[in-house]
Amino acid sequence: MHREMKIFTAIVVGALILTTACAATSIASTKEPVEFLEPVEVALVPKAQKPQPIIVEIEEIAPVQGEEEIAPGITDNDRIFMYYCIQAEAGNQSELVKRLCTDVIINRMHDPDWADTIRGVITEPHQFSVWSNGSLMKAVPTDETIAAVNKEIETQISNDIVYFNSIGFIHGERWEQVGDMYFMTKGEKK
Repeated sequence: MHREMKIFTAIVVGALILTTACAATSIASTKEPVEFLEPVEVALVPKAQKPQPIIVEIEEIAPVQGEEEIAPGITDNDRIFMYYCIQAEAGNQSELVKRLCTDVIINRMHDPDWADTIRGVITEPHQFSVWSNGSLMKAVPTDETIAAVNKEIETQISNDIVYFNSIGFIHGERWEQVGDMYFMTKGEKK
């Protein structure tokens, strides 16, 4: 919360500086009298008063020390985080594509070339564009996405795929195209 307040304060102060600079420019270029408004105190709206739908903030699904695993290396919070990631990455795709995208995240977690947690895999720089562009946090997981992720946590379709995208087979070794997504394993590009 303190970090959010600092960011909010910085934005408000920046806006006030910009407004003051613009007002000074206007005053210098006109001979009309200019009225200034009294300073206004700005308050943050508590979460309970925010309009629906509520967008989950990263702190709400932060890892919990000692949290029980629902599958090897996967906690309940990890599963929820994957709901949002898969919805943002493949929300318009079939259940099979959503399951395969889930496999990529799980397989990377178990691979020494990537982070060893679900959160680490998803938030690793230059890996999941939905994390870096913020669309993950705006996603609203559907029942189909939730079911697909849950099925894949229970029983994986592939233990080999570690890449997917909608552009083509550009990383590793070609595995298969399903829907609009291309899936690849580790290895040389063919």
